[in-house]
Amino acid sequence: MKDFGIIVVIVGLIVSGSIYTHHVYQEIYEDISQILEGLVKTIHTNPNKEETIQCIKQEWIKMEKILIIFQDHASMDEIENNLYECFHYYRIQDEERLILYQEKTLMGLEDIIKREELLLVDIL
Repeated sequence: MKDFGIIVVIVGLIVSGSIYTHHVYQEIYEDISQILEGLVKTIHTNPNKEETIQCIKQEWIKMEKILIIFQDHASMDEIENNLYECFHYYRIQDEERLILYQEKTLMGLEDIIKREELLLVDIL
């Protein structure tokens, strides 16, 4: 009976940790999605593009510090490269390519969320 209790506690910790990280990843995804959508909406009207980009870079650094703890550096570098491409196309006002790299950035984040999703196979 004592062994069963220990197993339940361990499984509970795994499940609660997975739920927490999934929530954090989802929150980061939503934040980045809103930020990039804001870039698309203001691509032709924002006179302070560099200031906007610097603010977004600071936000990304905070988010990256959280993601880099659990993720491999290659996938994080790919997301970051796509994000910097978004900045480039925002500067030169190329809306089509900005949207393309927005989608690539969000797909990379979605991939992280899907990879970290807890499945029954992971527990067993």
